[in-house]
Amino acid sequence: MQLLSRPQPQAARNLKRHNTANVLRSAQPRMVKTAVYVPEHSPAKQVEPTQGYGWDPRCNDDEPCWPSETSTSFQNVTMSSVDLTQDATSKKAYEAYCKEISKPDEEIDMLATSAYIAQMIKYPSVQPIDLTRSVDWLAQNIRAKLPEDGRYPMRVLRAVIAELYVARGFHGNAADYYSDDNSFINMVLSERKGIPVTLGLVFSEVAKRVGLPMIGLNLPTHFMLQPDVEGMEVLVDAFSGEILFKEEAEERLGEMMGATVEIDPKLLQGRHGCSKRAWLARMLYNLKAMYLGSNADQESALRVIRLLRATQPNNLADLRDEGLTLYSLRRYAEAAEAMQAYLDAEPSAEDAGMVATMLTSCRALARGQMQ
Repeated sequence: MQLLSRPQPQAARNLKRHNTANVLRSAQPRMVKTAVYVPEHSPAKQVEPTQGYGWDPRCNDDEPCWPSETSTSFQNVTMSSVDLTQDATSKKAYEAYCKEISKPDEEIDMLATSAYIAQMIKYPSVQPIDLTRSVDWLAQNIRAKLPEDGRYPMRVLRAVIAELYVARGFHGNAADYYSDDNSFINMVLSERKGIPVTLGLVFSEVAKRVGLPMIGLNLPTHFMLQPDVEGMEVLVDAFSGEILFKEEAEERLGEMMGATVEIDPKLLQGRHGCSKRAWLARMLYNLKAMYLGSNADQESALRVIRLLRATQPNNLADLRDEGLTLYSLRRYAEAAEAMQAYLDAEPSAEDAGMVATMLTSCRALARGQMQ
């Protein structure tokens, strides 16, 4: 799938040899396949509820969940056809996300930011309280089943897994791994399926509420978790709901990467997890890859890229990709502004010549649009 899929002027047609994987090199997080993983310490159903949290007759044991598809509180509304600059809900969600992400990393509310991502991209009526109440309820169930005495970390960890994966049926969505709904926490909570990074977020938020803090491990090809407990050198694969020893995690990663993998013991001993910003960026990069790939949804891709730029403003590849995406949407004046900003910041970039050629085309087309 080409990024520039619509009929384009000659300058763009000359660039068709640059497919999405080449032009948008940042569509996936950069991860080096290496025998030793060393953590980085730099900062780094389409219906949904319009009234938020509710009760549903499908639920057992007074379980809170989203209203059913037939409920009058549902409407089939998505954001994919709405211009970010024109839509008030999307703009408000973006501003709320930026405000939250500007806090010190340890103060960022991951459920709130996840709600704002959903609001801005696809599910405009999801609210942070919707996600918080669902996670609180899951944690309440676990606390009720744990004894008052003897809540040691491994017992709590097993109780979280039993509640989420056995009692409530959470699971990795292997059947439809590349669905964008796997990256929206409201849908992960509602449908009880997702991908490692989003299931990991649900797991972490639930575990935190029952006294077991977790850290995210931004491992290549497969996001995992580790209990933030001294001496507890095990990992959790939230996709399968399994507790793994280091050797088992290495074997699993090796199978996925087709190479021998060794996890640096210092990673587990020092509990060097990724930042919340890096966690959110990985979620967003998954969406970016989907919308610029087989899903071919440039409007949604633009929203994701702008969220990424707010999350990690020093990643200039996202600035370039914003310009390229705006170009494909025929928003030439905005595309030219983004491309020029990229070239000003990275004049010697490997793709500077390609971007400069498109910039010249953008400016000409923008003048034509103003006539």
